[in-house]
Order: sequence, then C-alpha cells, then structure tokens
Amino acid sequence: MIDAKLLIPFFIALGITVICIPFIIRFSRRMGWFDEVDHRKIHEGDVSRLGGVAIFLGFLAGSIAFLFFPHPSITADLLFKMTVFLSAAFVIHFAGLYDDFKTLRPRDKFIIQVLAAVAATAAGLRFRGLTIVFTNTVLDFPLISWIITLIWIVGVCNAINLIDGMDGLSSTISFIAAMTMGIIALLLGKVVTAAAAFSLAGALLGFFLFNKPPALLFMGDSGSLFTGIVLAVLPLLETAREEPLSLTFSITILLIPVTDTLFAITRRIARKKAISTPDREHLHHTLMDLGFSPRAILLMLGAYGLILASLPVLTILTGQTWTILFMPVLWGFTFFLFYWLHRLVRKKTAAN
Repeated sequence: MIDAKLLIPFFIALGITVICIPFIIRFSRRMGWFDEVDHRKIHEGDVSRLGGVAIFLGFLAGSIAFLFFPHPSITADLLFKMTVFLSAAFVIHFAGLYDDFKTLRPRDKFIIQVLAAVAATAAGLRFRGLTIVFTNTVLDFPLISWIITLIWIVGVCNAINLIDGMDGLSSTISFIAAMTMGIIALLLGKVVTAAAAFSLAGALLGFFLFNKPPALLFMGDSGSLFTGIVLAVLPLLETAREEPLSLTFSITILLIPVTDTLFAITRRIARKKAISTPDREHLHHTLMDLGFSPRAILLMLGAYGLILASLPVLTILTGQTWTILFMPVLWGFTFFLFYWLHRLVRKKTAAN
C-alpha cells in the first residue's frame, strides 16, 4: 500500500514551483534578465533564464516538508547524508545561478562540481559494488567506487546541462527519470529516496508547464546543474550495496543525456577542441536539422525515455534478472541510433 505521505512532497514541490514562476517571469522582464540568443539557441525573443530558482525552491520545500513527518527510515545517518546532499546541491545551484549572470569559466565550474561530488562521496553517497547477473555475488570495489561515483555525479550534472537546449526537453527527460527513481525507491521501501525523487518530479512538472514549446522561461544552469546533481545522488541515498536503483539501472534511466554527452566529448576530442567548447550538434539539434519540430522531438524522446525507464521498473516488479540483459542491448542500440542520426545530417549537409 502506498504511503500517502509520499504524495505530499510531490504536490508541495509542484505547488511552490507553479506559484513562484509567474513572479520570476515578471521580475525577469522588469530587470531585463533574459537568455541570450546566438547561433546555437533555438528560441527567439526574450525568455527568462531563471526557471532553475523555482525548481530549486520547489524541490527544497517538498523535501523539507517530508522530513517533518516522523518515519522509522529517517535515521541519524540518513539525515547526515541528506544534509550533505542538500548542501552540495545548494552550492551547485548557486554556482549555476552565478554562471547565468556573470559566466563562470569552464574550469571553475568543473572544480565546483568536483568539490560537491567529493563532499557527497565522502559522506557515504557512493556506489559500493557490482552484482553478477543470475548470481547473488556482489563484487565490492572500495577504492574504485570513489572514482566511479565522482565521474557519475559530475557527468550527470553536465549531461542534464548539455541536453537543456530545446523547449521542454531537459525537464521532460529529467521528470521521467525522477519519477522512475521515485517509483523504484518506493517499491524497494526506500521512502526517503522516494520522497526526494517525487519532490524533484513535482518541481519539474510545475516548471514544464511554463517550459513546454514555446517556452516562457528556461531552467538555466542553475536549474540544469541542480537537477543533474539531484538525479545523480538519488540512487545513492539509501543504497548500501548494489541494488536495482544503482549504477546499471541509473545509466539506463538517464541513457539519453548520458549518450548525448559521451558523443559531445568524443566529437570535441576528435576535432582537437576543448571538451567545454559549445557546438550545435547535440541530439535535439540533429533532429531539428532532419526536419522534426520541437514538439515532435519532445514526443519522440519522451517516449523513448519512458521505454528506457520501464526496464528497471519491470525488473523490480517481476523479480526476473533476465530483463537486465536487455539493458546492454538498449545501450548499444542507442549509441548506434545517435551515430546513424549524425551520419544522416552529415550526408544531408554534404548534399546541399
């Protein structure tokens, strides 16, 4: 039976976000705080870039509200981890907010992300093992777990940031991921993780109402980086050893932004450019170059995101480990799909 208390964070986050956004839009117009238009941007006109503030406030309100309800799962150790997690997310959010206004150097932004990831990892928020499929064997890797977790947290932060280039895209992908993580946590009895995930989902849904095409505001770096670190840490809050809400499942749930980021890194290294060099070859750019509208892209990627998210949930519900074998297949198919789409665009460009 679903604990009704877990619905409270979702609706509080949703309500706070929806209430805040009209004020943010009006204030941005008064102050002239708009996202700059350049050759990489898809939007036209003046659009506020402060949506991340509403997401942050909504998530914070939902998460804190849940902590006011006594629950046996809320232990002293978990409260400590939550405090470190929220502090790291707070730092990332305000670093992104500063970048939205003043522009942080890529190196400085990276250092802040690494420091936040180190703090979270040192608090015990890290992957601790890998399960061998069809067996009960768990391989522990105490030292390597630090490296994997640091790469994961920093990587997801940037993955959500990089995919935030089209109206509604980042909020849609992130909402699906947050809801999936919340549902899995709920099925596993991880109520604190579920509450935090549903808080983020509620905030993202409220934001999407104003961010869907044509967007009235964007989440900015303050929102995308914040959403990224929350999604990265959620699988680590209550996981002592390898469980379904860990590395393999997390990669599958976030496969679209993770793959887009890996392609961006590979592309820039191959061209001997800095990894932080912006370009107009992300997945949403590629699909638009092939003639798809923003709404069509949103529907396609949202549907594919749901397919990816369904596998971890199906595995938990059925208890059948063989479903895990589909995940590497989907990873390979997704990589091939990205490569094929980029090839189509190159051929189209060459033909013109």
